[in-house]
Amino acid sequence: SENKNPKIEEEELQLVALAALADIMPLQNENRILVRKGLESMNKGRYRPGIFELIQKQNMIGKKISSTDLSWNIVPLLNATGRLGEPETALKLLIEENPQNREKIADRIIALNVERKKLGAEAQTEAESLVRENLSRFNNKLAYVNSEKINRGVTGIVAGKLSSMLKIPAIVIGQVDGNLLRASLRSIP
Repeated sequence: SENKNPKIEEEELQLVALAALADIMPLQNENRILVRKGLESMNKGRYRPGIFELIQKQNMIGKKISSTDLSWNIVPLLNATGRLGEPETALKLLIEENPQNREKIADRIIALNVERKKLGAEAQTEAESLVRENLSRFNNKLAYVNSEKINRGVTGIVAGKLSSMLKIPAIVIGQVDGNLLRASLRSIP
């Protein structure tokens, strides 16, 4: 609208671009336009507070940023907060007004992503050692893993890797707390 603050509109378009990429939306029609507009804003160096700190910590300042750059370098950072049970941390980064506080929150997000990678690697090793035991149980048509050693936040990542590796659907179940379980299912095209 004509009364809209252009700076706020640019910042909102950056959030829309990240959301579309995080949701793995097809980049066609209006999605392509919205992501392109968000990227144009970032590539002019007018980063939204919160996004700026992540771009900076990923050494992307001054680089022409593409949708692939965001998908591989920024989206996983934001996703790590939810995977490790702290989704509010990403929100805090995006609404915090104090730059020093945003810096600290961004550091926390980077640390959560490092932890997520570690947990993912450990879970993948655990899953690969357990999946072979269950393949024959499902006539080699389903990969099934159930382990309390697998963190709930990485079940989807592990299921996706197993499915891709074995070329069959995969179910990975991890323990959340006590008797509460979290399962993820991934299939093949």
